Formats: sequence, structure tokens, C-alpha cells
Amino acid sequence: MTQQEFINQISPICQKYSKQYGFKVASPAIAQACLESAYGTSPKASFHNYFGLKFRANRVKCNNGFFEAGGSEQNPNGTYVQLPTTTAWYNFDDMDHGVEGYYQFLQDPRYDRVRLAETPLKYLQEIKNAGYATSINYVQNVYNVIQKWNLTKYDEQQKTEVKEQTLPIKNRFGTHNTTGASNRKIEYIVIHYTAGTRSTQGSALSVANWFSNPSSGGSADYIVDDIDIVQYNPDIKNRYCWAVGGKQYSQKVNSLAAKFYGQCRNDNSISIEMCSNKKDKSTLNITDNDWYFTDATINNAVKLTRYLMKQYNIDINHVIMHCMVTGKWCPQPWVKNEQALQGWREFLAKVRGTGTTTSSSTINNNNQDVVPAAYLVRITADTLNVREGPGIGYKIITQVHKDGVYTIVDEQNGWGKLKSGVGWISLNYTEKT
Repeated sequence: MTQQEFINQISPICQKYSKQYGFKVASPAIAQACLESAYGTSPKASFHNYFGLKFRANRVKCNNGFFEAGGSEQNPNGTYVQLPTTTAWYNFDDMDHGVEGYYQFLQDPRYDRVRLAETPLKYLQEIKNAGYATSINYVQNVYNVIQKWNLTKYDEQQKTEVKEQTLPIKNRFGTHNTTGASNRKIEYIVIHYTAGTRSTQGSALSVANWFSNPSSGGSADYIVDDIDIVQYNPDIKNRYCWAVGGKQYSQKVNSLAAKFYGQCRNDNSISIEMCSNKKDKSTLNITDNDWYFTDATINNAVKLTRYLMKQYNIDINHVIMHCMVTGKWCPQPWVKNEQALQGWREFLAKVRGTGTTTSSSTINNNNQDVVPAAYLVRITADTLNVREGPGIGYKIITQVHKDGVYTIVDEQNGWGKLKSGVGWISLNYTEKT
């Protein structure tokens, strides 16, 4: 393998994981791999350890144990010390895992400033300051590789992709009340409410701070308020939050309660907390009727949900509420009774793109409703009412039954109009075919 071939092979992998783990530039990692592994030709590179990573138990989840080998480190006075041949180094299965292992290694809090670096040089300075390398000239040596091969082109490409594909998400990372699970399968997005009384800017950050408090008993991957989207879980793919576990509630407050109990779990879901509001703050009972969400918070939750659906290939039928897992009154404004479910259906319609957002920050084109092309759905409920109009307040005309396939020609607020013209059905109990 030539040096250029090595760069061509490892660069897209560094780009992929730098974005996934929240780093702003990829060129420093590409150059580090070139320098540390002699462009993939060093003995350690045969174990796909391209970054000279010493083994630390439980620090990296994607490794295949360790191998033993020597090496050297430089003292502050410029002299070198030889490492014993029994020094343990990470062993990885392939290049992909070797690169991901590097970014998992950098999840240690001492590398937080590296994640914030917006230029390759700043990145290298911060990683050196954090104690990553002992070489006195490490920053300059790696930077020379970046310049030699014009590796900053990968940063420009990444910046363009980030601008097109990502949301402005603030990081307030923590691992309290989370569990490591390497390469977990993510199948659900679950919506919650904070039971807080305000959703103004700063509320989401406050909730993330609370998750790190030893007194807290749970967590969520993301929190949204009127202005911000905040990420708490630093490693969505390899760590899960404590959000939807627990026993099933015996009393079902609505017809959707506990529909996904035993199917959706902490380890296969992403949770979004929506900052809630309350008109009368003198009482905070879950049965109070004055809990509500602002339009701004709803719109942020819609944007984040759509983004995560795309990132993790999750379909709309797996976007659910906490209530639909255990039966808990969460999110309260949308689950407190059967009528309140209309708020949930409107939320799903906005996620689908068939409803409108209610601020200037729009999701679909020009903030207009979208009329979908006709498509087929299969009924997933045992029986499903066909109503005169798109909502539970309309008269029941007839019923359709499980596994029946029907053509939908229009959508409104989470309801689909049947091609026959007989009426409308709730799309929450269907799946596209």
C-alpha cells in the first residue's frame, strides 16, 4: 500500500467518526494515523492500532483485547526512554474499529477541549496539552503531514456536510445514569416531558446538568427548549440512557398506553426530553390540566426527531411516547386522556411533513402543508375505526381490520384519507407497504 492509498483508505473513516463523536475537524486524526503508523506499515498497524493507543481496560469498547510490544517515549529534556516489550496496546479487528477506537479513547473528559477545536492546529495543541503524546515536536510533526498532503480538504468537505446535514446541537455531555453498550441497535425514538414549569432558553441545559447530579435517577439523550437542542449522551451509538425502563403501569390512561412495552427498551432507543410549562405553578400534580408545550419547543423536537430518524434509519411507526412503553403519564400534555392524544397526532404529522410548524423556523418548504402521493398502508391494530373526518371527534363510519391493505390519498394531523372516499383512519395504527 502506498502512502496515498493509505490516506485514501483511512480519511473517510476518520471523517465518519469525527462527525459521529462531535469533533469539528478530521485532518489531525488522519495525519496522526499517518505519522503514528508509518502510513499503515508499522508493526502495531498490523493490529490496526494506527494511533499508538496503549491498552486501558474498559476505556475503548470496540477493541479485541490487546497485544504486547515495546516502544519509546520522549522525556521533557529531549531524551528517550524505551518501553518494556510487555507493554499492552489495543488490538482492533479492522481499520474501521481502529479509527473508532481512537475517538472512543478521546471521550475522556480531559480531551473535551480537543472536541471544541475548530482548526487543525488548535486541535493538535489541545490534544498535546491533554497529554496524548510525549514527543516534544509532536504538534509540528503532525501539522507538517497535514500540510504535505493538503489534508485540510477533508475538513472543508466535512464542514459542508455538517452544514447540510446537522442541527445546531449544544453539548452538555455526561455519563451519569447511562450504560455502555458497544454498537447498539437503535430502533426507537421516545418523546418525554421534563415536568418543569418553563421552556425558556437555558432550561434544556439545566436539565442536562441535573442528569449529572448524583441525586438524579434517570437521563435522556437530548433535551429541547424554546431555543436550544442539548445533547447529554456523548456516545449515542455505544451508550444508552436510563429513560424508558421500569414496570408497566397497571392503569392505562389512554388507548396507546404500554403498546410497546417489552419491545422498546433503554438499550434500543433514543430519548428526547421536551421542556414543559405550567400555567399555575402553585401545584405540580401530574393530574393537573394546565401542563403544556410551547410551539417553539414542539418545533425543535420535530426538527430533532426528523434528524435522528434520518441518522439512524428509524421509521415514523417507531417514533413513540414514553407512555406507549410503560404507560407512564409522559409526556403529560399529550397522554392525560384520550382527547389529549390529538396533540401527539399533530406532532407526528409535523414530523411526517404533513402538518405546519408554527414559527418562522420551518421544516417543510415555505411552511406549507404537504399533500403526499398516494401510498399503501397495512393495518396493525385488530380493528381500526374509519371516521368521517381526520380526528377522533368525527363520526365513526365503519371499521377496518388487522392486515388489511388500503390506499391513502391525503394526510391531515396524523390521519389518512382512504382512496375509496369512505373516510379517514389514524395512521398511528398502520405501516407503509
